[in-house]
Amino acid sequence: MRRRAQHVSPVAAENTTCRRGRKAKDIIKAARESLAKVIGGKPQDIIFTSGGTESNNLVIHSVVKHCHVNQTSKGDTGVHHSPADGAKPHFITSSEEHDSILLPLERLAEEQVAAVTFVLVSKTSGQAEVDDILAAVRPTTRLVSIMLANETGVVMTVPEISQHIKALNQEQAAAGLPPILVHTDAAQALGKRRMDVEDLGVDFLTIVGHKFYGPRIGALYVRGLGERTLLYPMLFESGQEQNFRPG
Repeated sequence: MRRRAQHVSPVAAENTTCRRGRKAKDIIKAARESLAKVIGGKPQDIIFTSGGTESNNLVIHSVVKHCHVNQTSKGDTGVHHSPADGAKPHFITSSEEHDSILLPLERLAEEQVAAVTFVLVSKTSGQAEVDDILAAVRPTTRLVSIMLANETGVVMTVPEISQHIKALNQEQAAAGLPPILVHTDAAQALGKRRMDVEDLGVDFLTIVGHKFYGPRIGALYVRGLGERTLLYPMLFESGQEQNFRPG
């Protein structure tokens, strides 16, 4: 004998959907708070992404977009405020970064949207030397991106790099130049060593879940997201992840 299909009222169906939505929201909130504790950051400064590739590209394209927005707004006034106004943004990275850093920067350089310096790593230590990074800085430098650790176990001196850039930024401010931001791809380090964004001194930090037995998604830490450090979305639709990562 056939069982008669149960009728579910629209109100009951809507209530069920709401409960499931709230549960999903609570899970995401808990995950964000947990991840913030792991890296010593604030939950509101973390957005979830599809993976490390998206996180890295998001940082690079946000810096380019921010420079373009600044130049456009200054162009409207007809006044140049610094020697770097109107110039292409300059990026500094190492020659041993992940392709999700190297390839977009190479493309931007080919298209003459940005200038890029690829610092060679030391043949003895495997590290990008601080002196070489500092020597590459220009008035137009906007981002230094150095991975925290690579697949061979080499750990880069990111805290030392950040300290020097912080000191340089005081000179940048005195010269009327915008600050140089620091990004590190921590995909190979998170879950394998203690990590604290305050000790690292970075503005951006890329997180990859499956590198430490998490889901195959990513996240991006942005210091003072939307206030101290600006981020520009690459995707546009609805309001997920504080409007920075819809979908």
